[in-house]
Amino acid sequence: MAVAAVLFAACSEGGECVIKGSVPEDVSTVSLINQDEVVLDSCYVANGKFRFSCEKKKDVAVALIMDKYADPITLIPDASSITVKVGEKGANISGSKRSKELSALQTWAINMYMTTSGELEKLFEAKDYEAAEAFVDKRDADIIKHCKPIFKAHKDDYVGVQAMVLIYNKLDRNEFVKLYESAGPCVQEDFRLLGYYNNIKK
Repeated sequence: MAVAAVLFAACSEGGECVIKGSVPEDVSTVSLINQDEVVLDSCYVANGKFRFSCEKKKDVAVALIMDKYADPITLIPDASSITVKVGEKGANISGSKRSKELSALQTWAINMYMTTSGELEKLFEAKDYEAAEAFVDKRDADIIKHCKPIFKAHKDDYVGVQAMVLIYNKLDRNEFVKLYESAGPCVQEDFRLLGYYNNIKK
C-alpha cells in the first residue's frame, strides 16, 4: 500500500463509523482492510452501492479495495458517516476532513518523489555524487518544510502519523524526538508500532 502500515491498537473514539458509497458498474466486490492489509469486511456491490461499518477512530486508517482497481482508497474512520464516490477520475471523499487531508498529503508525497526521481537518477548516472547529495538535501528540506506544519496541526490523529513517517529520517535525531514527544499518546503509540521510533533511538 502507498501509506505506512499501522496496527489497530490505537485509542478508540467510541461509536460507529459507517463507510458507504458508489462505484463504477464494472466493480463487483469491495473490501475494507486495515493497514496491515487484513480484511475486516467484504461485500458484493448492489446497484453500484456498498456499505461498511467499523469502529470510529481518528488515529488509524482503513482502506477500500475493489476487484477492478489496483490502488486502495485510504480513509480515517473519524466520523459517523463517510461517503466515497468512485469515478473515472478517482475517488471523491466526503464526511471526513481528515481523510481528505490524508489523501492530499499522500498525493503530494507521491507526486514529489515521481517528479524528482528522474533528475536524481541522471545525477547518479553521471556519477555527479556531490550534486546528487545536494539534490537530496534540498528535497529533504522541502519535505520537512511541507510536513512539519501538517504534523503540528494533526498531533492527535493519523494525518500526524503519516507526516512523521515522511520526515522521521530527515530531521536531526534530537529535533525529531522533541517533535515525537509533542504528539498525542495514541499517535506516539501508532508510530512506535511502525518500528521507525526504534531506529531513531539507536
